[in-house]
Amino acid sequence: MKPIQNAGIIGCGKVALSHLKGYQENGINVSAVFDIVADKARAFAVQANGAHCYPSAEALLAESGVDAISICTPPALHKEVAIAALQRGIHVLCEKPMAVSPEECRQIEEAAQQSNAIFMMAFRHRFLPAHRFIKEFIRKENLGRIILFYNTFGGPAQKMKDTWFCRKALAGGGVIMDTTVHGIDLFRYYCGEIRQAVALAQRDFDGTDVEDTGIVSVKAESGTLGMLAGSWNLPTGVAIVDILTERARITYDYTNPRIITVVRAGSTEKEEIPIEYTSGFAEQIRHFLDAAASGTVPLVTAFDGRRAVEIATSILC
Repeated sequence: MKPIQNAGIIGCGKVALSHLKGYQENGINVSAVFDIVADKARAFAVQANGAHCYPSAEALLAESGVDAISICTPPALHKEVAIAALQRGIHVLCEKPMAVSPEECRQIEEAAQQSNAIFMMAFRHRFLPAHRFIKEFIRKENLGRIILFYNTFGGPAQKMKDTWFCRKALAGGGVIMDTTVHGIDLFRYYCGEIRQAVALAQRDFDGTDVEDTGIVSVKAESGTLGMLAGSWNLPTGVAIVDILTERARITYDYTNPRIITVVRAGSTEKEEIPIEYTSGFAEQIRHFLDAAASGTVPLVTAFDGRRAVEIATSILC
């Protein structure tokens, strides 16, 4: 399988900058960029040390000679770009959600299966040192099965109502598709496959056709229950994962990102475990590079991306 030496980024919004920094931190040159807003692409190219701006995604894939791309466009454009890249043998790192429907996800998954390139979903939370530590900590400390899993990601993001994130045709959904998919993926990462899911959603933003607040209740095949909440309409930022096993409660509050707290069964004492903090983007890119070089299956596959979209769309229909 072809190792990655040069990368391209398609879609030059905010998350693309994190991908760019992740490549740069891993010594990979981002040599090609495209965005439908030409001025945005040109400004982004400057930050990429003079990357070439292409007039279309198709031109970038056909002419740039990149080994890999990050897809950072609105979800409605993911399928077309991902399949075209995979058919050319170009590795793909795709931002969430994978696509706007399970059917489009299946088409990408099939293209990945037929390609000599890899497809990886950008669920960066799996690569945070805290989550890698917690999962292993539960196993090594023999803390038992996870009984309850709580997660909230949200904050004051009312300006979302004026962006494509609140247009279902482009985004596939609202805060559940965009933000709570991270919670869905983390639940699957810790607790296994989801067997049941239900949701309550609220739309407070005027002039939109998607939810801006939602609560998703899930049940794993193991019997673990989860509550996953997301909102763009909160007064302050909230980002927390709270895990209750048979023998302990483990909490990671992203607002205090260098500490994991543990309260064991039969105790009221709160243990504080120091943890390295990173955004997860550089680690995610490093894993992508390693998977491409070795030909191994990445930690987050097309199947994982499809399952997150299947669950989100099933409860929003």
